[in-house]
Amino acid sequence: MKTNLIIVLLFCMMVSGSIQAQTKLLNVPVQMKDTLGYSKIRCLYEQYIMTDTLNPQKLTKELMYLQISEEISKYMSYSIFHRDSLIADDRKKGNNVDVVDAVKNGRYQSSATDQSLLFKNFPKQKNTSHRRLAYDSYVYEEDIVKPVWKIEKEKTTILEYSCTKATTTFCGRNYTVWFSPDIPVSDGPWKFVGLPGLILRACDDKGQVTFECVQISKVSWPDPIVKPHLTRSTIKTTKNDFYKKAKQFSDNPSGVINNSTRRVTTTASKRILQKIPYNPVEILE
Repeated sequence: MKTNLIIVLLFCMMVSGSIQAQTKLLNVPVQMKDTLGYSKIRCLYEQYIMTDTLNPQKLTKELMYLQISEEISKYMSYSIFHRDSLIADDRKKGNNVDVVDAVKNGRYQSSATDQSLLFKNFPKQKNTSHRRLAYDSYVYEEDIVKPVWKIEKEKTTILEYSCTKATTTFCGRNYTVWFSPDIPVSDGPWKFVGLPGLILRACDDKGQVTFECVQISKVSWPDPIVKPHLTRSTIKTTKNDFYKKAKQFSDNPSGVINNSTRRVTTTASKRILQKIPYNPVEILE
């Protein structure tokens, strides 16, 4: 009888320990192999770019998404983020979804005009850019360059946050930005870094580039910052070589498309025949 009682007690202890272990595991975020970190702040920015200087009234608008963790931040189109979230959710649930069919029927379709992704790795002081050009994907790395800021005395309020004005010349343009010391994160949209607070608004003096924060969320749940999957067709390059290719594409779209590393149908290569306006956000010297 005593032996049976001991066995029952041991069994109960094992079950209790198992339940406690499972409870603890539920509070630990699942670490995906492509996860770089977990965001503590998420921001939405309205991004306006004048892609055609001959048509200054037409600005290309894109809703952009910024995830910020202690060491990594990621800036990308919200449309792409939404699509990738659906894909990740389907994989997590074990749904057997054909990606090609999902794109065709609209489930995995992205309406993004800006196909770029930018990762800032603060410990390594490196930016990694993932870009699309015609039908090819490119990736390149560069050092994080902190603008030389001049902090002004002017103040304003954005999204109920008190903001301070700062100016700089950065990547070939003169910018005025507004940052909030109330959000002590030295980050911002695109490549902007180096101020004692999150940048909520930035615009160049020609009115060709604008970033406007429209939403800020403090994250209290596991929100992974996921790096994109590199395929065999992804071209590793340098920033200078990518921009040379971008200028070539602007001058001769069909020529670049026909020389693409991917197989392109004749119909697709004929879609773009005329010269495309070239007005990049970053102006190389």
